[in-house]
Amino acid sequence: MRNRVFVLMSIVALITAGTIFALGKREAVMAHFQHPGGGMQHGFGPEMLDHIARELNLTEAQKTQVKVLFEAGRNAIEPIHQKMDDVHKQLELATENGQFDEAQVRALASQQAQLWPR
Repeated sequence: MRNRVFVLMSIVALITAGTIFALGKREAVMAHFQHPGGGMQHGFGPEMLDHIARELNLTEAQKTQVKVLFEAGRNAIEPIHQKMDDVHKQLELATENGQFDEAQVRALASQQAQLWPR
């Protein structure tokens, strides 16, 4: 019986410690996904292009074609991402300090839903 209690308490301690560690590292993890201007990173960076080129053994001409496609996609989607970021900031403000206006949050969520192409 003592062993079971000890094992159970050890498991609870490990889960608690893991949760505390994960919560403490949240900012470091999220910083990995953000670009210097703030907000989430959208699209593919040079590292992704290099990785794809290596994995697919692309020629220089193919790399250039892929880069052109990525740039065209980024240019097409960037205004949508900017609007999504703006609405997200509005959502954060609308729910700041425990306040919650359901009508406002629903309206902002609807705006976000309309932005994303189907």
